[in-house]
Amino acid sequence: MSGCTSKNLGEANKPQIDTTLEAVNFESIRTIADITSVAFEWQKVDDTRVNGYYLYRANMNEEGNKLKRVHFIPNRYATHFVDTKLEPSTRYIYSISSATQQGSESKPSQSFQVQTLPVIQSVPFIQAISNMPRQVKILWRPHENQRVQYYVIERTTPTTAKWKELETIEGRLEVEYIDTKLEDNVVYMYRLKAITFDGIESMPSEIVRAQTKPLPFPPSNVQATTDQPRKIIISWQASQN
Repeated sequence: MSGCTSKNLGEANKPQIDTTLEAVNFESIRTIADITSVAFEWQKVDDTRVNGYYLYRANMNEEGNKLKRVHFIPNRYATHFVDTKLEPSTRYIYSISSATQQGSESKPSQSFQVQTLPVIQSVPFIQAISNMPRQVKILWRPHENQRVQYYVIERTTPTTAKWKELETIEGRLEVEYIDTKLEDNVVYMYRLKAITFDGIESMPSEIVRAQTKPLPFPPSNVQATTDQPRKIIISWQASQN
């Protein structure tokens, strides 16, 4: 949908306003917000001197909130553009102006606000199954958002503060992972993140805990005979497990 160059972008370049240039019709501007992007649509200008458009943007969370040139759309006939790599749940102010080959531009449109969408939540249900020998089974409910491409399983323990990425599970409908080669009788903690096709990471899921199966109690009262001809008889008291 979009094309842009770095023409005349940056704080050091002051706008050269030409009041005779046709400005972008503010009433024609439409926006669609996503989590990390905003799509724009507007009515093209008919002034033949115009060869593109400048997009101005300001982040409301940043000090000063000053509009800055961020993109040049290099075609007078372009009427769509997507601004990407934005922050989720953030309010931005935008303005659009028409521009000439010589770098002058029209009076910018009236500024307008757009808020990006929040990061998606993780799966609504996750469970870890305990008392398995040196392994833990994690189950979850498939994410309802069809943009989800895969899941990331992370693990930690009560004695370590850092989360370790274990595995990437491809497919939104996958709902199971078995963590193996674990230690006996140890508590492990798990969480899940969902990742969309465009690389957006969800919030972490609820943290679930599971404990691996302990080793059985050993047999007791082990005895061996010393008085049997050509044999030794070993006896013991059975394990409690």
